[in-house]
Amino acid sequence: YKSWSTAISDVHARTVPNFSALSSVDCTHYQMKKAVPDEGAAVDAAATECREEVGKSETVSTPERPNLTYSIFSDVSQLDDITTLIDQELSEPYSVYTYRYFIYNWPQLCIMCKTDEGKLVGIIISKADVHRSGKRRGYIAMLVVDKPLRKMGIGAELVSKSLDTMAELGCDEAVLETELTNKGALRLYSNFGFLK
Repeated sequence: YKSWSTAISDVHARTVPNFSALSSVDCTHYQMKKAVPDEGAAVDAAATECREEVGKSETVSTPERPNLTYSIFSDVSQLDDITTLIDQELSEPYSVYTYRYFIYNWPQLCIMCKTDEGKLVGIIISKADVHRSGKRRGYIAMLVVDKPLRKMGIGAELVSKSLDTMAELGCDEAVLETELTNKGALRLYSNFGFLK
């Protein structure tokens, strides 16, 4: 495993793959908002706003892939599908307590991608809290896309949505760990400005 990090301000206006054809959200230029210290009320308001978004979703489709819906974790009944997808695709096993820690504390940072049939085909699970340095820091814990739907921009869309939410929560940096042998993940995170 290798740790990677990016300063959210360094990612400001970084060009990423053009998702304008995939989504009503303009992700052509990835813009992160830098947190301003001592604005706890603004951070709390952003967190409240994110929680109000629970259950809302956004549909994305292209001719190359099925219609996909991105939504935020909203119900404990989704946990079985989440654990099944992650367990089948990631090499590291996680206990149910790990899932609960992230999902229950930061549901707005558990972003799922489903087909029209309701099949979960992608997920990112992250957190946003105060680091020992005193800065708000985001952490990407898990990113999974079902093998048949990889290389279609789903992983990049999930990372983009997660980093946007982290910025709304006042984070000014994000970190992650990934296996050095996972070349696809290394490329993806490099494209977002993460550094070793």
